[in-house]
Order: sequence, then structure tokens, then C-alpha cells
Amino acid sequence: MANLTSILSDRETENWFKAYLALNITRSGLQEFVDKEIKNLHRNIYLSTLSMLHMPSTARCTSCFTANLLKCPTSGVCSRRGAHSACKSMHNTTAKLPRPCPMRLCDTVRDEIIQGHRYGRPSWRNTSAEHWASSHWEVAKCFMPPDGYSSVTCVQNTDFNGIISVMLNCKHFDNTFSFPVATTPTFVPCILTKARDIGRHVRHSPDCKISDAGLQACLTTLITLLGDSRHLSHDNCAQEAIWKIMELKNQTDLQISTFEKIAHEIAKEISTTGEMVLKSVLSKAEEIIQKVISNKTEVFSRNIDYQRTEHKRGVIYPNATKNNDIQPIQQTNKSDGEQPKHSLRDSSYECDVEDFLRRLKEFYCNTFMYMPISPLTPSCNKNVMDAYVDPLIHSIETNKFGEKTKRSQVLLYKDIFYNKDTINRRIVLQGEAGMGKSTFAAKLVLDWCNLSHSSSPTGQSTTFKDTETLRQYKFVFLVQLRDSFERDIMKMIKSQIIHMIYRGDERDKAYILIHLFFERERCLVLEDGLDEWIVKDSTVAVSFLRFANQSTVLITTRPWKLTDERIKCCHIDNIFEIEGISDPFEMSRLSLCGMVDTTEVEYKLQLFKEFVHTHEIYDLISSPATLSCLLCVWIDGFDEVKSLCGLYSILIDVFMKKVNGRQDYFQQSPVSCFSVSRYIKPENVFVQALSKAAFFILFSSERESSLYFDQRTLFNYISEQDLHFALKSGILSSRRKHEVIPSVHLMSFVHKSLQEFLAALYVATNVAVMDDCVGRYLQVFPDGLLGKSTFFVFLCGLNMQSANRLSCLIDDILDPQYYNAFQRIVISGFKEAKANRMTDSDINLKLSRFNIDTDCFEDYCILKQLCILNSHDVRELRLNATHTREMHSSSHKNESHIDLSLFQLASLYNIETLVIGASVTVLPNEFTELHKLKHLTLKCRCEGLDLSSCRSLETVEISSKMLFPADALKVLYELKSLTLHCMCLGLDLSTITSLETINISGQVVLVPNSLRRLDKLKNLTLNCVCEGLDLSSCYSLETIDIRGQMVILPNSLGRLEKLKNIKLDCVYEGLDFSSCYSLETIDISEQVVILPNSLRCLDKLKTIKLECLYEGWLDLSSCYSLETIDISGQMVILPNSLRCLDKLKTITLDCLCDGLDLSSCHSLETIDISGQVVLLPNAIAGLDKLKTITLDCLCDGLDLSACYTLETIDIRGQVVILPNAMAGLYKLKTITLDCRCDGLDLASCHSLETIDIGGQVILVPNSLNGLDKLKKITLESRYEWFDFSVFTNLDTLELGGEGNKIHTALTGLKKLTNLKLFCRCDLLDFSTCRYLQSIDIRGPICLIPYALELFDMLICLKLDCACDKLDLSQCVNLETVHITGQAIMVLNPLKGLERLKLLTLNCMCDGLDLSSCINLETVDISGNITLLPNGLPVKSKLKCLILDCTCKELDLSSCQNLETISIFGNIKLLPKALSELKKLINLTIHCKCDGLDLSSFQHLETLDIGRSVTLLPEVDSKLFKLNIDK
Repeated sequence: MANLTSILSDRETENWFKAYLALNITRSGLQEFVDKEIKNLHRNIYLSTLSMLHMPSTARCTSCFTANLLKCPTSGVCSRRGAHSACKSMHNTTAKLPRPCPMRLCDTVRDEIIQGHRYGRPSWRNTSAEHWASSHWEVAKCFMPPDGYSSVTCVQNTDFNGIISVMLNCKHFDNTFSFPVATTPTFVPCILTKARDIGRHVRHSPDCKISDAGLQACLTTLITLLGDSRHLSHDNCAQEAIWKIMELKNQTDLQISTFEKIAHEIAKEISTTGEMVLKSVLSKAEEIIQKVISNKTEVFSRNIDYQRTEHKRGVIYPNATKNNDIQPIQQTNKSDGEQPKHSLRDSSYECDVEDFLRRLKEFYCNTFMYMPISPLTPSCNKNVMDAYVDPLIHSIETNKFGEKTKRSQVLLYKDIFYNKDTINRRIVLQGEAGMGKSTFAAKLVLDWCNLSHSSSPTGQSTTFKDTETLRQYKFVFLVQLRDSFERDIMKMIKSQIIHMIYRGDERDKAYILIHLFFERERCLVLEDGLDEWIVKDSTVAVSFLRFANQSTVLITTRPWKLTDERIKCCHIDNIFEIEGISDPFEMSRLSLCGMVDTTEVEYKLQLFKEFVHTHEIYDLISSPATLSCLLCVWIDGFDEVKSLCGLYSILIDVFMKKVNGRQDYFQQSPVSCFSVSRYIKPENVFVQALSKAAFFILFSSERESSLYFDQRTLFNYISEQDLHFALKSGILSSRRKHEVIPSVHLMSFVHKSLQEFLAALYVATNVAVMDDCVGRYLQVFPDGLLGKSTFFVFLCGLNMQSANRLSCLIDDILDPQYYNAFQRIVISGFKEAKANRMTDSDINLKLSRFNIDTDCFEDYCILKQLCILNSHDVRELRLNATHTREMHSSSHKNESHIDLSLFQLASLYNIETLVIGASVTVLPNEFTELHKLKHLTLKCRCEGLDLSSCRSLETVEISSKMLFPADALKVLYELKSLTLHCMCLGLDLSTITSLETINISGQVVLVPNSLRRLDKLKNLTLNCVCEGLDLSSCYSLETIDIRGQMVILPNSLGRLEKLKNIKLDCVYEGLDFSSCYSLETIDISEQVVILPNSLRCLDKLKTIKLECLYEGWLDLSSCYSLETIDISGQMVILPNSLRCLDKLKTITLDCLCDGLDLSSCHSLETIDISGQVVLLPNAIAGLDKLKTITLDCLCDGLDLSACYTLETIDIRGQVVILPNAMAGLYKLKTITLDCRCDGLDLASCHSLETIDIGGQVILVPNSLNGLDKLKKITLESRYEWFDFSVFTNLDTLELGGEGNKIHTALTGLKKLTNLKLFCRCDLLDFSTCRYLQSIDIRGPICLIPYALELFDMLICLKLDCACDKLDLSQCVNLETVHITGQAIMVLNPLKGLERLKLLTLNCMCDGLDLSSCINLETVDISGNITLLPNGLPVKSKLKCLILDCTCKELDLSSCQNLETISIFGNIKLLPKALSELKKLINLTIHCKCDGLDLSSFQHLETLDIGRSVTLLPEVDSKLFKLNIDK
């Protein structure tokens, strides 16, 4: 035995054991990953198969064995050798002979498995096909070695070789690794192949020995596999396995007790064998070694975890320990023999946690509590909590195509850290520079520190108040990535936090604690500034925690960083974008509190708002950083600046001051706005060089490089010294570009508008570049200046001559669709020119298209001036003013009005388009000089309009109440389109032969021959008056829409061979379509009479809608292109008139037809048939595309079983359905039946969600079994008994029929919100349906006692049944209660129902108190009920009160809103009970009352008083009606 132990203790033998341990650890690390991927494969196979076979997701086949699916013989499976021999292995019984799957399901799954196998030879002997649907691991076994795995049932009892084989043989894993999986032996072996070879070598080692080098290679390969970057590097189990292997790798030796145990086990087994050579011993002992090694793996893993935890608590484990039980040595002064208690260690850990938290929060408070008011004043700080303004954050959703869409605004921390109930582990907050990302991170940290309560009340933050969400994180670590060159987040925390809060030797202990925190506690890591992170390892794009199972990482970055291809979608759970602050002026107010005296804050804020509005710089203040700079500039006394150019010159001045501080003034300034600058002149050479760079970069041919550019591009225009100067001043910012070359930086100006100002400055001082550079740029990008609008505005303030030239270039080339935007730019440029004291003679901005509407109302004078200035160039003028106030001085002060004469239309002789709105005055001769006018639209009033001079008109649209002259259009020979909605008598269009489109409505009267000779007319829409309209000469007509008081001549459609669409709602006797061969759409109303056979041979007709009269039997069989039919009215259809309509998709019939057959209309998707139609029993057979059917006609023996694509069924009336008519309708979702069916079975309709069955239908037992998707059930039919508890998704249940009886308990319906019962049931119990909102129960039903306790979501209750001890006091959300019948209520059953509004009771209750029902509006109480004195709510909203119950002393004086009172029965009304009821209108009293006082009634209209009432003598005799029962 000693010899055997010494053999097993050999160094190389120990290496073999380590390798075996490593294989088992690797197997455990891969299990979760492989199991998850096989589940995905299994799901994908079944989803694609079921979709292809048009089956529901719940369809399964369990009748096929593996042998049934394999042909005989199958290589490697069958033992059959000859053509006539029998198979003795696989197909050895009749039940296992090859056959197709009856559902075709298993055959398709088999083919998918073969296709997914790398070599097309699955291991069929391993798997059982009958379990494929229920077990994903049965599919996995197809990819394992062919022998030895048939009994494996899950990943946990699959060995290393089996798991590796699955990944090697299954093609699904090709996309889960970063390396290619080798497919042929000629390839270099992949890591999986190497790992498999290692497993084979270890298992089949002849002497159970491995060298040191072999062991290291083995462990390195396994670690490489577990750390693969594609998926496994993010798998917690795989990363934990790496850690264990690393510990195993560093372990110098294993405990000898391990080998002793193995030796003892081996000795027991081979004690009878005598002396054997080592090879035979090891061969015999392999099974025992496998058992012990498995146990050892578990013990070793547990010991490693224990060592890691205890070591971080300060416990040292000597490597020399020789037994299996680890003996810790605590670092204390106690003797070695004394064992420390576990409670002491826990206590020590808690103390360390509290100490660390205290230090950490103090550090955050000192570091992040204060921030500079502005980047320009870094020494002037303000409390974050006092100056913080709500950020504007939106969630970003990425679809499957990679497209990102901005979603709803985020207002809570919970919305960031949770996705519904799932916690987000890796979050990205993106935003441009200066948008407040770092400030948000600092505020989050301070909220976590619970310091927000100390903030000043000036902070008005209304978002992210749910600080309780942050309390889930025990620790929050904020690291600045811009300050770190490390790739390891732990090292960042060590350098940025640990070194700041600990000193000397304490840091080592704290560093160990950090690792323990991430293992034990839930932590949040904030990584601020990913876009500024400079890491030496270029393969790393983002730093995530790999081993922190409970931790969350939130990263802030600029958006361009996420374009890095190294950042995968799978790396990120959620993306959010911060777009600045929600209220810039609130931030301005808070900042001003630290700049000016408190009493002046509001005044200064108002001045600043006016300053921003005047200069229209709202885009600047959306960024907190830019806003703070602008505020500092303004507060320094520059609020008198009147132009944008002046403002930006001051900003440049401030940037220059920040660097050198030298002052000098221009004697002759290059631009006027520089004349007052103090710091620009000393650096003018630099400014000019930078402006050149700004211009050429802005107008770069690569538009994506116009805002973000590299150093190499910048060095074409400025020197390296200038670059450092620009970065130091803050005009430029530099970021590391997302490329492999570390020296390349991404540059940008601090704000786009600043770049545009510098570019305009360069053009202003170098006029020649306008045509050379800008002109060429516009040729390539005609709309390029629209995105650089501020550049144009700046140019108008710096150099008017260049701006005039630029406006000409843009106007000549710009697409008309962008002219509204260009007009706004020109207006802004005009204002800027005036602000910079440009004269009218200097301003010659070109604008050829004007659009004056309510959007530019305030700029009316500018547009008028520009219109006169461009009178010869104006091509388009649109006046659409509908504003309520005047646009200029007028004698009519309350009238909206534009005087067209101010635009000098006569001088606009090149105008082509004129649109005049409703608020414009047009004179009759206003258009006499507009010879080139092509398009005219008038929506105004103009009497006696003269268009005789506008001979070029092509389009005329008149829409007003004006009287249009009948001869106004006679000479417009080029007119193509005419739209009239006005008044015109005797209109004749026959002379305008060029017309192509006519649209006439309103009070227009056409002469009968008005459309004669219009052979070019294509589109005709009429809704006017005409007697005897003739269209026969309009040969080119394609579309006709005629309605109203129109009478069309017979045969008017003759020879209209091009007609495609016709809609008639007028009078037409004898309509004939026989010559309209091109018709595609017909819509005819009831005033039309169609001739027989007029619809024959319309082979292009697609849609027909008829509500008219048809002389004869309608036959549509020749219209074989029909897709939609809608026929109603007294029309008779031939039974076979719809045969062979293969393209028909939708049919709606409400007419006459005896024996309709639709079986040949194979494309039908929707059927809606009602009226006097008799449907043949097989009329719908074979319609495999039918989705919706609605029937209310006659049909005996309807069968829908072949329509397996049906989703909606609604059948009523005299239809008789066969019992199996619904068999196989897997896609059916909604069914409504109110017809006859004896023995309906819906069990195969697995997708059903809604059922509504009427009384004439009889359901077979178990007809609803398996319908687990049902959400609504309405049954009035006869049924036996149903177990509704299986319908776990049920939302609404309505059961009727007094002959039907249901089970006493409705259990398991957790989603049920609506319950309606009209059937029979004894002791009904629905107490588990806690989410009920509406209950309506009537008929012979008896509820269990206390049936309605704890229904706190119930809103509406209606009961007319038996119930004992009814208590509603826990139904706190009730608003409506209606209880009648044999219900017995407990004492005070409605206590606490404050939301109750409507109450009706006719049952039994001894002691009803409604005083807590403060929102009651209507009360109706009768029956055996005793109302307690003072039982009504005081000062309630009660308006209507009806009582016929018992009450000893009723006082209503506090119910001051009562309007109607009716009191009967055993009630005693107090004399002053009705005092102060001033709103009472109707009063009926038939109860006891002595000395009733009615003197306070002011609005009483109806009074009915019984004989038991005694009135006071002072009753007002002026009551409207007095009826006293004697």
C-alpha cells in the first residue's frame, strides 16, 4: 500500500490529477453556456418548423420514435445487410418501421438536425425523438459521439468530451466563438479541437503522467477557451472557472490525503489480484479514480471559494497544510491553537464595511459637492445641489436592423437601472460635450450619499427623486476614465479612490476589501468619460466588470465612441442620451444667485431672457457648458450688444483673454465687430489662421468631416503651436479617435456656431473664396447651406457684399422644397445686417420665392421689403395670412387684412406661381400684367375677376364665396388643371381643350355640353349642378367621381376605353360599362340603374361596390381580376357568378343569392355575407387563405375545418354548423357564434383568445381543453361542466343560461378582471380572483359567506343572487354597488368606501352606515334594511336619495347638494331634516314626519307628500305643484 501511495504522489502523476481537475472545472464552466445555446437552437428549430407548417406554437408530436424517422438501412445505425434481410437493431419491431410523421413535424425537425450537424451524420442511437419537443438535451445528444450517451438526460451529467463534441459538431456554435471552428483535418486545429485532444490524452494516458510543460500547455488552452471574447468572456460561470484554474495552476502541490483516499479505494478493489504491474492497476482503478476525482473537484472548488473569502478578511493559509481540512491562522496575537470564532470574523467585516463607507462618502462630498459656475471662472464654485437643474434624458431603442430611435423621456433612476422588472447590468449614457454627463454622475453619487436633503431650497429638481432605487447598491464607485491609462477597473478604483481615502499600509487591506465587496455586495460603478479614455491596449474599447455578478456599470460617453466596432450590442443592456437641461433659464437663475445680489436675480434673469430672445441664440443655451460661458460674458457688461457678430466677437475675445491676457485695440478693424475687442489684436494672426481652417473644414467635400476632424487635416492650415494655443483657449477640443493608431486625435470646435462664425470671418476678409470654394460646394451639395444657416447670418453682419453674392448662388440652385427654410435664413440675415448698421443700399439679398403665413407674421415688413427689392426675380408668392391681428395699419382695427397693392404685383412680371389666402383683398384688374403666371390659387373674395391677360395659366384653383364669372376662363388655352369651389352660373369649359383635371364643387351650374371636345381630360370630379351631362367625347378620361345634383345622359360612357376608376352618386338611367375595358374600380350608389350584361368582359376590374339597381341577374364570372366585391341592396346574384375569381380577396354581400358557392375563390381572405343569401354547405371548402369570416345568412351544414388560416369567425342567424367544423383551426383567435351547432368542439383551436357562444350552440365535454391562450369567454350555450382554472390568462368570463351549472370554485384565474354570471351554482367561491374589477352575478347562484372580502381592485359590483354575510368594507376602490335579491349583509358592510358614487340596495342589512362614503352621488335603498341614524355622509356630494327602508331618525340637513328626494317606508324624518337644502328640485315624502319645514326651498318644482306628514303652517303657498295625499 505504501508503494502505491508513493507512486500516486509522483510529481508527473500529480500533474495528471491537476489536468483531470482542470477538465472537470472547464466542464462546469462551459455547462451554462452550452445549455443556453442548445435551448436557443431547440427553440429556433421548432419556431421555424411550426411557422413553415402553419401550426400553433403549442403543437407537439409524441407518437414518433427515432426509428420511424430513419430509412432502413441507415449507415451506423441499422444492422440490415441485404435488400431482403431484416434489421435486427433499430427497426426490429412493427412499431419502429420507417414511416412519415403524421403531422410532418418530426420529419422537418430531423432534417433541421441533419442540416445543423457539421458532417451531416447525427448520432441517432443517442437520442429519443419522442422527447425532442420537451427536452432540448435530446437534440444536443445528436451532436455527441455515437456511443455512450443514450442515458444522458441533461448537461450536468454530460462529461467533458460530450460537451466539447456538441460545440465542435453543431454549426450553431460557429457564431459563438471568435475563432473559426475547423471543418477539415487540413486546417490548423482550433481551440475546441485542442481541448478535445487534451481530454482524450488525459483520459487515455497509459501511465497517468503528464510533464510540467504539458500541464502548463493544457491549462493555458483551457483558460484560452473559457476566456473567448465573443461570449464566454461575459459568462460568469466561465470566468469563475478561469479563476479556479489559475489557482490550480499556481498551486505547488495537492494535499497528500487525496491520493491516500484514492489508494485506499483502489486497494479495496484489487486486493485479490496479488502483485500487478502499475499499468494493470491504473486500468482497473480508472472507474474509482473518476469517482474520487469528481468529488475532489467539488471539494477543491469549495475550498478555493472559502480561501478567497477568508484571505480577504485577513486570514492566512499556509501552503504546507497536508490535510484536507483547511486550518486558518488569524492575524491576531492569540496562540496558534486558539481558533477564531466565525461571528468575530463577520463582525470584523461589518466594521470594515462601515469604515469604508464613511471614508468613501466623505471623499465624494469633498470632491463632487461643488462645481465651477462656468468653465471661464473655474475658481468660482457653487454647491451642486443648489445649482442643479433637471437633465433632459431619453432612452434609445435599437431595433434588429441596428437603427436607433429616441423613445420616452426618463424621469426616474428606476427607468435607468431597470427594464421592467429586470435589472440593467451594463448601461451607457451618451451625450455631446458640455451636455451635463459628468454633472449627472456627480449628482447621482451625492444622492446615493444621502446628501440631497442638505441642499438649499433654491434647487427645484423634479426628476430622479427616487433615491430609494440607489439604496440597492451597497457601494457606488465613480472613476474618471479621462484620468486613467489602465484597462482594469479595479486598478482605476485603487488609484482614484483607495489612494485618496487610505494611507500607507491601509491601502493593501482596502484593496483586498474591494474584491470582497464585489463578490458579496451589489455595487454600482460609474465610468465617466469613455470617449476620453486613453488605454494602451488598443483591443479594449470598454471596461466592464467580469466577475461581479451583482454589480452594475454605468458609462458616460459622447455618441461617436459607440461607433467603435469593438463595442458590440451584446455588451450593452440599455442606452440613454442626455440632451442638455430641461429648463435653461432655471439654470440661469440658479447661476445668477452666485453672481449678483440676491435682490437683483429676477430682474437680471428677465434681462437675460430678452437678450437671448433678441439674438435668437436658443441653440446655445441648451448646452449647460455653453450657457454658463454665455452667462458670464453677458454679466460682465456686454448685454448692450445688438448683433450676433458682436456677441461672438466678445466670445472670441474672452477665449483670447483666457490664454494671454494682453490687451490692444484695432486702429483699423478687419470687421466692424472687432473694433471694441481688447484681446483679439495681439493674436490676430492666430485668429485669421484658425478662421481659414474653420472655413475649409466646414466646406469640406467630405461632409462627415466638417465638424469632427483629425490633426492632420488641421495642420494644413495652422501650426502645432497654434493648435496648442487653440486647445488651451478652449476654442478647440481634442478627443482620442476610435482607430488603432494611438497618435490620431479627433478634433472639433467647442460649438458648431463658433466654427461658422470663424468661417464667415474668413470669407469676409477673403471675398474671392466665395465663388471658388462655396460655389463649387453648392454644385455638389445644393442644400448644403441649410445646415450651415448661421454661417450665412454671420456673413450678413460681417460683409454684405459677400452675403448678397451667396444668396444669389443659393437661390439659383436650391430645390423649391427647401425655400421655406431658405426664406427664414434670409430673414435672419437681413436682421443681422441691420443690427450691424448695413444700409438699404448695401442689402441686395436675393429671394425669388416668398411664403407669407402665420409662421412668419412678425417678419411681414421684412418680406414685403425683400419682395419689392427682388421684384424682377420673384417666381413664387404665397400669401396665406390667417392671423387674427393686423399686419399693417388699417382703418378697420378688428379685421385681419392684407393689402395686395403693397406688394406691387404689377412689377412682378416674371412671377409664375401666385397663392392668395382668405384674408387678402384682390381687385378685379390685379392680374393684368402677369403674363407669365402659370399657377394661380385664390381663397379670397374677388368680384369680377379678370384673367384674360394670364394666358400662360396652367393651373387655377378658386376656393371662396366669390361669384366667379362664367366667361373668365375662355381664353386660357393652356389651362390643364381647374379647381372651383365657389359660385358660378352657366359655366362652359368646352373651349379649354387643354384641360386634363377638373374638380368642381359648390354652387356651380354647368351647361349640358360644358365638357364637349375635352379629349385630353383625364380626371373629373364634380359635385355641382348639371342637367344632361355628356362625357362621350372625353376619350382620355381615367378617373370619374360625380355626385350631387347631376344627371348624366345615357350612353355617356361610350368609348371611354381608358377609364380606370369611376364613382357615381347621382342620377344615371341605363349605365353601360361594356366599352370601358380598362376599368379597375367601380363604386355606384342607389340612384343609378345599370343595364344587364354591362359588366361583362371587364377583365381588369379589381374593386366593385354596388348599391344600385341592376336589371337582371348579376354575373361577375368574367371579371377574373376582381380582388374586392361589396354588393348590397335589391340586387340578385347568379349562384355561379363568382366562379373562377382566383384573385378575389374580400367579399361583402347583403343582397339576394340562392346557392352561393365561393369554393373556387382560392385567394379569399375576408368574407362578410348577410341578407337573403343562401350559402351552399361546401361553399367555403378549400379556402386556405381565409382569415376572417362574418355570416348572417342561410347555410345548412357549414364546415370550416379546411380553412386552417382563419383568425376571426362571427356567425349568426340561420346558419347550421357541423360539429367538427372548427377542427384544425390552429390560428383561430376570435370566435362569435349565435347560430345552431349540436356538439361543437374547439379543443384543437390552440390560438383562441376570445370566445362568444350563443344559446343555440351545444358544446361537447372538454371542448375547451388546452386553450391556454384564452382571454375572454362568453357562453350562453348549453354545456356540461368546465374547469375554468386551466385558463390562466383569462381576463373576462361571462356565463349565461339558467340550465347551465358551473363548478363551485373559480380557482387559478389570477388575471381575471371581469366576471359576469347568469347561470346556476351552489356556494360559488372566486376568492382567488384578487384582480377582479367588475362583478355582475344574477340568477340561481349562491355565494359562500364573506365572498367579497379583500377585493381591493373591485370597481363595479352588481349582485342579484343569494349570499350570506356579505361584507364589502375591504373593497376600497368600489364606485358602483347594485345589490338585490337574497343577499344578507353584515353590520356596517360599506364602511370606508370613500370612492363609492352609486349605491342601490334591495336586500337585508341590520345596521347600514354610509357616513364614510363621502363621494356618494346617488343612493337607492329598499327592502329589509335598517339605516342607522346619522348614517349618511356629512357635507357629501349626494344629489339623489331614494329610501324605502327602516330608519328611526333621519336627518338630511347636511346633504346640501341634494336635488331629488323620495322617502317611503318605516322612516321617521326629523322636522328640520330638510333645512338648508337650497338645491332641492323634486321632493316625495311618504313617511312619518311631524312639523316638516319647507321654508328654505328656493328651486323646488315637484312636491308629493303623504298623509303621515304634518307641515308647519308657514308652508310657502307659491309652490309650483302641491299634491297632498288625504
